Amino acid sequence: MREALVEELELLGAPAQDEIHRLLQSESSQTVRSAVVTLAEWSPDSLAEELRLPLDHTDPLVRREAVLALGKVDAEKRERVRNVLLQRLDDPHPEVRGAAATSIGRLGLTEAQGALMDRLHRSESEAVRVQALGALGRIRSSNAAPHIRKLAKGSLLSRPSPAVRIAACEALAAIDLRGARPVLEAATSDESRRVREAAQELLDGMPGAGMTDILLAEDNDDHALLIEMALERVLKGSVEVRRARDGDEAVAMVRDRPPDLLLLDLNMPGRSGHEVLEVVKGSFDLRRVPVAVLTSSDRPEDVAESYGLGGNHFLTKPGNPSELDEQLRLLLKNLGELGAIGRGVRDVRATGESVEGSESYTLRRTLLPIALFLVVIAGLVALAYLAGLISF
Repeated sequence: MREALVEELELLGAPAQDEIHRLLQSESSQTVRSAVVTLAEWSPDSLAEELRLPLDHTDPLVRREAVLALGKVDAEKRERVRNVLLQRLDDPHPEVRGAAATSIGRLGLTEAQGALMDRLHRSESEAVRVQALGALGRIRSSNAAPHIRKLAKGSLLSRPSPAVRIAACEALAAIDLRGARPVLEAATSDESRRVREAAQELLDGMPGAGMTDILLAEDNDDHALLIEMALERVLKGSVEVRRARDGDEAVAMVRDRPPDLLLLDLNMPGRSGHEVLEVVKGSFDLRRVPVAVLTSSDRPEDVAESYGLGGNHFLTKPGNPSELDEQLRLLLKNLGELGAIGRGVRDVRATGESVEGSESYTLRRTLLPIALFLVVIAGLVALAYLAGLISF
């Protein structure tokens, strides 16, 4: 029924917008709630402007629907609704607070981590804690992981409800795939059947123990097959390769489950490889994902831009499988170090090592300060000689 109404509203255009605006000011709470839901489905772009009155409505259920609707605004308007959602985390009614947490998670508002954590520490209702945990999982809050781990385990003195323990397990699996495994394995022996089943389901969806989780962003089917076969050979089958066929899918898959390594082509439909790299390395919770650009391009400007955006390694696709195997073997050998490379100075070091080779780069880095020191000393001696302070 509501879908048919939305279709009619789309046909009516501006007059329908005026009618919705009138309904939002109705004295009937039910009418306002229906108008909010309809507006969210029909015209999410206008939500930030139209929902001022419903957000301050005396009926908490109206406020809840308004807050949930704000979670549907597009990326350009995230900043405009951020403060509103943060304020609603302190709403007197728990359903509104839970709705605010849900919308924060949908929009990926990483700056709300502290406020969401505060909800977990307070004497909060079960539903709000579950929704806050869901939001922390969706925004990949690594800062919250230690506390979430405690909630998932529980203790003799503090034993959260099964619903909260399940939500904690799900959030932890979203934030820290490898770190979550021991917690989930322990949860399969939980006294609650619901917790045991949820933990087992999460474990079943993970790569096997010792498996390397690699996300390959590659639109060319032939290239993707060659790379997947090479990874199988190099890692001797201890690898799970997930594939994204365009840049937008790559971003979504990294956010859904951060991999151990992202192999990234540059020329893809949707977002380009550089745009994907900018999103990943610009995210507080994703920047630790090691990203290796693996592309057909060897242009210096592509290399420079990849490292400048925070890429950890740059590989040019070789012409034969044995060279590809060797490149991937060296890359995966240093996988742990790649995650530690940040942006800035260490990116320059990475670029230098890739172009010159690590030994020549290290030698130049060592000798250059010595040479500069000797030049300074020579200059001081020359000045002293000219001033008559010393003679030869």
